[in-house]
Amino acid sequence: MLLFIYVFVETLYSFLRNFKAINKLRIFIKACLLSLAHFNPIYVISVCTILDISLTILQFYRIQKRNQFTKIFTLAHILSTVAIILMIFVP
Repeated sequence: MLLFIYVFVETLYSFLRNFKAINKLRIFIKACLLSLAHFNPIYVISVCTILDISLTILQFYRIQKRNQFTKIFTLAHILSTVAIILMIFVP
């Protein structure tokens, strides 16, 4: 429990210090949602995927220097999230 509180405080501190850095916040929210997946995994994973893709797109628009690498990173991250969803829902 103490480790969870430490990670939560550190995530909020880094996000409040730099609003453009959504990485840690996105990962923390996704980890918290996936830890609740044992209740009903289909709904939680669906919500987690939609939230992750929307936060990834938000992170892309928050970066001021939009070069080719950020586009490739965003596309690769969205495709990897879709691949994970397909691995869960296709079988």
